[in-house]
Amino acid sequence: MHLSHENDTKSREPLWRYAHDKNRIGLDHYIINEDWFTITSHKKGALKRQNPQWPGQFKLFCEEMKKGDIILAMKGKTHLLGVGQAEDPYRFKVSGIKISKDYNFFRHQRPIHWVIKNEYEKAKSFKINYGRFTILHVNHKKPLWSSLVRHELGFIPPTEIKQFDIKVKTAEEKAAKEGEQYKKEALFRKRNRQLIEVKKASSNYRCEVCAMRFDERYGKIGEEYIIAHHKVPIGSRKGSYKIRSEDIALVCSNCHDMLHKKDQLHPMPIKRLKIIYQRLQ
Repeated sequence: MHLSHENDTKSREPLWRYAHDKNRIGLDHYIINEDWFTITSHKKGALKRQNPQWPGQFKLFCEEMKKGDIILAMKGKTHLLGVGQAEDPYRFKVSGIKISKDYNFFRHQRPIHWVIKNEYEKAKSFKINYGRFTILHVNHKKPLWSSLVRHELGFIPPTEIKQFDIKVKTAEEKAAKEGEQYKKEALFRKRNRQLIEVKKASSNYRCEVCAMRFDERYGKIGEEYIIAHHKVPIGSRKGSYKIRSEDIALVCSNCHDMLHKKDQLHPMPIKRLKIIYQRLQ
């Protein structure tokens, strides 16, 4: 769960109207004025020294927030504006949305499927204490979780929650079988396309090695395209086996070729190729 608040709640009404009408959530700060995934690790470190809080907030919003996460949009710390389910992908808009005369908002944004959308002046009373952060990740290991799930969210009818389950969702996906022996082809393994497609759909389609996105290079034809790389190739395993989402990396075609260049059955580790790539930049 991610909680968002602002101190000057009256001036935030246009922001909620945009989020409400366009089905978007956003995060903005003047120190992060470019696509999060184009910022080098060195620069992120410098930004963190300059302002310890905000780089962590953007990492949470741009990297760690996943499709399916439950989002609570807050009016200050006392009222709930909406409840929704986060979607992908994260996108950066250079111009943003001109809501106030002094600043553009929604430059960093994500789509969201709202389940509950209250009008700004009809926000429900929802008093919680979660510190000074704009975004806070809450899971079952944190004290605030119990208050949210057992008490504060009790007023939301199950019919409004629809398909969402606000109970604990484990960080690990259920293991999916990948690989079945075919009688006609000894030890032939069949990829479980469902797991791969779920992995892709929950990503931002950016290469985990070089950070390239096909739609940024090739436009519309490159939208929602990325290659699934098995960290341990199917051909090197015997019989049926279980595979998790973490066993698959999403990479561009160039990086995929480099991972397998020396040995098809024993590809180079993702971290190793990423180090090689970054050293040459």
